[in-house]
Amino acid sequence: MIKVIIPEKSLKAIAKIVFKRSRRMFTRKYSNLDILRVIIAMCLTKCQYVREFYDEVKRGNIYYPYKLPTRQTLTYRMKYIDKAKISGIMKEVAGSILAIFTP
Repeated sequence: MIKVIIPEKSLKAIAKIVFKRSRRMFTRKYSNLDILRVIIAMCLTKCQYVREFYDEVKRGNIYYPYKLPTRQTLTYRMKYIDKAKISGIMKEVAGSILAIFTP
């Protein structure tokens, strides 16, 4: 089982860089931090597809204690993220994110 722990301070800093400021009148059901947590967990667990990640969480192979958005919401929101920025940031802050692998 894999347990992913992401410090809140690092997450907020990354979200400010990766996501653009929203002009929506209403707040979203899932915040940018929720979406970012899933993306980082997918990167750490090397899941290439959203469905694959959700199946692993459902089976219990990945322990994900945070609020999990629907697959449709996640794929829609991932379209608007700058992939180059997030991969560059992941390389810089990899030391502050903790992934625990347990048998």
